[in-house]
Amino acid sequence: MLGLRRFVPPTHALIARTIQASSCRSKGFFAAGRDGYDHCKDNLKQVVKHGEPSRRRFMSLFCFIALPCLAAGMWVAYQDHQKRYAQDRPPYIPYAFLNVRNK
Repeated sequence: MLGLRRFVPPTHALIARTIQASSCRSKGFFAAGRDGYDHCKDNLKQVVKHGEPSRRRFMSLFCFIALPCLAAGMWVAYQDHQKRYAQDRPPYIPYAFLNVRNK
């Protein structure tokens, strides 16, 4: 019996936990007050206010670093494309082994 006490919580702790859980729940739709969803909207607003400097930093990095890098990469690719297709193609040489079709 002594080993069983480790696994079974005392009854006064269960009663206190039940009273505490039922006192903070709201009467809303299905599972509205369960698992700490009582003030979900307030918590989301705090997260948005807290993340404003991160959003500004991301936007400035994106506008001043990422977009110019993309533009430079597109310009280099376009220049390479122009160089490659400015030359004429080599003349076609019909080899006999290129058009072999056997089943």
